[in-house]
Amino acid sequence: MLNTLLAEQLATSQVETTVQGGVPQVAAGSVKTTVIALDRRWADLEKTLMAACSQRPIVLLVDEAHAINKIDTGLYQEFLNVAQEVAGKAPFLLALVGTPDLPAALSAVGSTFIERAQSVGIGLLECSEAEAAIREPLAKDAIQIDAEALAFAVEDGQRYPYFLQLWGKALWNTAMTVGKERLTMDDLESTRQTPQADKLGFYARRYDELIKNHRIKAAALAVANAFKDADSCHPERLLGAIEEALAPLLQAGEALDEAASQQFKALQHLGFAWRNPRETVLRPGIPSLMDFALAQSQQAQASAP
Repeated sequence: MLNTLLAEQLATSQVETTVQGGVPQVAAGSVKTTVIALDRRWADLEKTLMAACSQRPIVLLVDEAHAINKIDTGLYQEFLNVAQEVAGKAPFLLALVGTPDLPAALSAVGSTFIERAQSVGIGLLECSEAEAAIREPLAKDAIQIDAEALAFAVEDGQRYPYFLQLWGKALWNTAMTVGKERLTMDDLESTRQTPQADKLGFYARRYDELIKNHRIKAAALAVANAFKDADSCHPERLLGAIEEALAPLLQAGEALDEAASQQFKALQHLGFAWRNPRETVLRPGIPSLMDFALAQSQQAQASAP
C-alpha cells in the first residue's frame, strides 16, 4: 500500500496499488476531486505522480520496505528509479520504512541513490519524549497522571516505543474502566500486570525466533554476553564473539568468518542488535531481550536431565 501522508490534514489522498505481471497497477485513489489512475506502464506512474504533485506536495510511505526478497528486484528497482525522477522535479518525498537492515536489503536492487538519502534510526526515546508519549494521549480524553506514576511507567517501559504503547493502553483502559480522571501510583498496582504480561509474551516470541536453529541461538547468546557489561559494542567485538561461539558448530571446510557474518546479519534483521545511522557502534535493539535470552538459556540448562 502506498499512502500519501497528511501534513496538518492538508492532503487527503490514499493510493492503493497491486503488483501483477511485474508492472504497477492502481486499484483506487484520489486527491480530493483529482482521480489518480495508472495503466500498466512505468512512464505513466511517473507522469501521474508528477501531475498529483503539481496540486499539492506528496509523501509516499512504503512500509515493510526491507522485504525485497518477497518482490521481484527488477520491479523494486524500477519503482525506486521512478521515485528518484519525480523527487528531482517535484515536491515529492519517498519514505521507506523497514527493519534496521533496510540499507543492506536495498543494496540488492542496485539503486545507489538510496545511499545518499537521509537515514533515520528509531531507538529509545528521550525521557521527556517518553513521558509525552504516555501523558499526551491520555490528556486527549481528559485523563491526567501523577508525576510519580508517569515516571514509573516510563522507567518500566525503558523508553522503548512499543513498551510505552503497552503502558499507555493499559493506563487508558484502567482510567476508562473505573471512571477516573487522574491516575496515581495506586492505580499502577492494578495496571502493571497487563503491560508486564504483554512484554513477557513479546520476549517469548522473539526468543522463539532466536532458537529456531543452534547457530542463531549460539550467536545470540554470544552477543548477549558481550553486552552484559556494555551499553554499546563495536561490530568487530561482536563478530569475534560470534566466531568463537560458532567455531565448534561448523562442518569441515566451512568459512568461520562467513558463517559469523551471516548470523550477525540475521540478528540485526531480528532487531536483536542495531546500529544508529549516525554511530559506528551497535546497541541492544530491544531493551532487556538479551537478559531474557540469557535467563531462558540458563533455565533450560538447569532443567536438562
